[in-house]
Amino acid sequence: MRVRLADLSVLLESEAEGVQEEWARLFAGWECAAEPEIALTLQQAGRLPPLPELPPVYADDRGIVDVYLEGREYLLHFHDGALVRLYQDRAEGVVLDTALGNGRLEDVTLTSLAPMLRARGYYLLHAFAATHDGEAVLISGSSGSGKTTSGASLLLGGWRYLANDAVLLQQRDGAVFALPTPGYLQVRPPTLFLLPALRHRRGYPHAATASYIFPAASVADGGWGEPGPVRALYFPQIERGLETSEVQPLEKAVALARLVEESVDRWDTGALAAHLNLLHALVAGAEAYRLHLGKDVDRLPELLAPATGEERR
Repeated sequence: MRVRLADLSVLLESEAEGVQEEWARLFAGWECAAEPEIALTLQQAGRLPPLPELPPVYADDRGIVDVYLEGREYLLHFHDGALVRLYQDRAEGVVLDTALGNGRLEDVTLTSLAPMLRARGYYLLHAFAATHDGEAVLISGSSGSGKTTSGASLLLGGWRYLANDAVLLQQRDGAVFALPTPGYLQVRPPTLFLLPALRHRRGYPHAATASYIFPAASVADGGWGEPGPVRALYFPQIERGLETSEVQPLEKAVALARLVEESVDRWDTGALAAHLNLLHALVAGAEAYRLHLGKDVDRLPELLAPATGEERR
């Protein structure tokens, strides 16, 4: 299948039905007919090819992926069951059943495409993104921090959807823009308790991860948003026992350090300087906040709105 990412046409190839079905869900509505500029081929197998004998040149702190250098080519080893070899304009790899069953194929796909995207000026950040009054906010945090719950609350409040777990960023017109990025919302039962309105949206259970999948169009009443300049950064943290959610200003240096953790692949030395420059520009052009999440997450659209649009000024 051919899909659109920003202004790029991407060819996704696989003979495996499981991979095809997962891609069809992930990229629903993003199909295009343009001649591909970059490509990813994934096959399904019972076991991964052997890893290089030399140790990895980069090991992810979160234990998700290791990077090996074999000759002049990089290999991405995903611990959940995938091995992808990177070339200049394409990537080829193998995935196991485990990578399909635990919802990791989205990570494998976007991480494998990321070096080719960076070479063309597009950078991926682990964050939820939405727009309000034409400006974007990013909610960035590790798994379990409340990132997706916060984002789902904004969508239920009428904000426009840009991305759930990974958002494409690009510098343009003197600002850093967040771009619409394929993906669906994957939430766990506590989120349905905090946001009961989600229960009435079109979603389905994902048994392997004990979560629920919601296509973007079923949650965001306004649908997909247009690219917008990022004007606010939020770093959520769930506070047990806190009744009312609060925001507190965050030092820009701290915000930058947090963003580096969520975006920079330190092994990709060719793109490292440009990537860091983009993050500096992102922090310089946006206000940063700690977001202390209480039991009233349903009021986040009201709480976060003053950080964008005319009210911010």
